[in-house]
Amino acid sequence: MSTAYRDTAETERTPDIVKRTGGGTFFRRPTVSVVIPTLNEARNLEHVLPRIPADVHEVILVDGNSQDGTVEVARRLCPDIKVVEQNRRGKGNALACGFAACTGEIIVMLDADGSTDPGEIPGFVALLTSGADFAKGSRFVGTGYSHDITRIRRLGNLVLNWLVNILFGTRFTDLCYGYNAFWRNCLPSFGLELGDADEPAWGDGFEIETLINVRIARAGARIAEIPSVEGRRLFGETKLNAVQDGWRVLRTIFREYRGEVPPRLTPRVTVPAQRQSSESLASATGGPVLWSVPMRRLSDWKQPHGDDTVSAADVSVVVACHDDKRIDLLERCVNSALRQDAPPREVVIAVDNNKELYARLRAEYRFRPAVNVVANMGSQGASATRNCGVLAARSPIVAFLDDDVVADPGWLSQLIAPLADPAVVGTGGGARPRWEGVKPRWFPDEFLWAVGASFKGMPTRTSAVRNVWSENMAVRRSQFLACGGFLDGFGKRHDVSRPEDTELCVRFARRSGDHWVYVPGAQVEHFVPAHRSTLRFFLRRCHSEGRGKVEMRHIGHARLSSERSYALRTVPAALGRYAWQVVHGQGAAVLRFGVVLAGCLAAATGALQSWRTPAVQPLEVCAPIEERESRAG
Repeated sequence: MSTAYRDTAETERTPDIVKRTGGGTFFRRPTVSVVIPTLNEARNLEHVLPRIPADVHEVILVDGNSQDGTVEVARRLCPDIKVVEQNRRGKGNALACGFAACTGEIIVMLDADGSTDPGEIPGFVALLTSGADFAKGSRFVGTGYSHDITRIRRLGNLVLNWLVNILFGTRFTDLCYGYNAFWRNCLPSFGLELGDADEPAWGDGFEIETLINVRIARAGARIAEIPSVEGRRLFGETKLNAVQDGWRVLRTIFREYRGEVPPRLTPRVTVPAQRQSSESLASATGGPVLWSVPMRRLSDWKQPHGDDTVSAADVSVVVACHDDKRIDLLERCVNSALRQDAPPREVVIAVDNNKELYARLRAEYRFRPAVNVVANMGSQGASATRNCGVLAARSPIVAFLDDDVVADPGWLSQLIAPLADPAVVGTGGGARPRWEGVKPRWFPDEFLWAVGASFKGMPTRTSAVRNVWSENMAVRRSQFLACGGFLDGFGKRHDVSRPEDTELCVRFARRSGDHWVYVPGAQVEHFVPAHRSTLRFFLRRCHSEGRGKVEMRHIGHARLSSERSYALRTVPAALGRYAWQVVHGQGAAVLRFGVVLAGCLAAATGALQSWRTPAVQPLEVCAPIEERESRAG
């Protein structure tokens, strides 16, 4: 999870996450409390607690009189954990006791058996900080999935979900899933009472998830669903009884339908500007807003974006950086963005875990009001840093540039023009290489993607595509945040590179049903340093790309149609052209012919390695293994 520091006198953030100091404006993440009900979960906690993000404010463990040393294991793994004894039996009562002990601004409900992934917590928090009151995990939307649910339970959940949506006018996709997060001011709407130890209360059991979901919806909360992957219980036997607990859920539904409407949700703060689109959507749909909705509800994406035109004044340009040695390149990039024919509202520079660079940039851009400098002090990597920049952005549209590119003067106006069509989920532009030296004679144009440039075989006219590149792209900020942004850790980090932009584009399109547009005229110039002009770098990059594309399959994106088309069309065409050039006496074509074969072999090797020993399992949708291990360490 990212922490951002803003160097600007103007802000539109909510007061509870903004603090003005003498040195500028400090934009912090809200404090997060994680509540974990337990009953004999000692072995599971050894795998769950170390994976909770390090920047969580507090962990509340609610124990139901465990006999296997659960509390002792928890205190050994997390010395500052807060242990609460529940006063009755059941998961519902445990959660009520845990909620009462929380001091954080955001509360997250996490299971102790390993079925819910702590690495997904940043995605829930991102939805809440972008305007939602209640973030609900769903196994049946977008990249969500369950490795544990049986056919009977799936059918029962489907029927109960349908019944609630009919009776209460909601649009839930996964009623009985208990991975949720919400602002603290939601607690009164839940109506949970601790009561006396000898007086069982309704909601003490597994019906608690349904009870909370129905009551928060009736309270008028903004509800956002986020894809979540449910794993299997690691150790022990499940305490869920499908028939008995399903009957309790059904009784809960009818009891709530006949009962009193809970008190309306009390607003935390005055709604800031970036949340107005959510309010207009709520009034248009006549009910709670689901930002993450099934693909069949395309209108929910389109209603807030019905304008015929888009303006550069509605754009924040986000530039991620991390290295002091590239500051000259960064300055060229920022200046090119500010000097557009139609300049953007602001440029947000997001610095990745480099306090010295952040301080230097803050001083340098201190008197330039169109530039905001923010610092990602959380998870390292390009994905987390870009997400940090988007959180700090103040415009409805966000454009991304890498710190080593220079945008053409008419870049921005061409890039955002297709966004006037509500069926366009995002856009991307072209990139031409600017070699530090001379382009190697052996480098094939079909592999220019290896150095971040448009390659031979890409569309030459504005066209609908599967994905664009994060070095030159634009999206609507609300959709970006609702979809969870770039996957934290799945992307460029140190020398490891994965196709985080491809994953993002596929996830967006699958969820909304809309499409991406490639605008070749929206050009940037991408600097290619000398060390990236070597054959060693080329082969390593091809290997990394092959590995990353297969890892996308492991996190739910099974279709690699563009890669298949590239392998079956672009590569054979290149080999044929270079063979023809060899026959006609062009000596360098022999090198390019061999490099094409070597690049394909390196990519295939990476793909095969990932297929056999995947680095990303389905459970790690929001936090790949490498990232979680770095947090735990």
